[in-house]
Amino acid sequence: MRTKSIFTGSCCAIVTPFDKNGNTNFEELKKIVEFQIENKTDCICACGTTGEASTLNDKEHLEVIEFIVNT
Repeated sequence: MRTKSIFTGSCCAIVTPFDKNGNTNFEELKKIVEFQIENKTDCICACGTTGEASTLNDKEHLEVIEFIVNT
């Protein structure tokens, strides 16, 4: 029996860019997200597999995800 997946297409794990002070660089993050959208990426994986889990605190995780959802 086949089950249907809620996911189709491609999912891209994106980096979270930081500025020289170690803060999230939201200007660069917007460029990365817009590039993925323009190139028809089906899903964007934020704070996922590029190492951010160990460098961002909970508040920063939420800020990045909220920013991407609202972009």
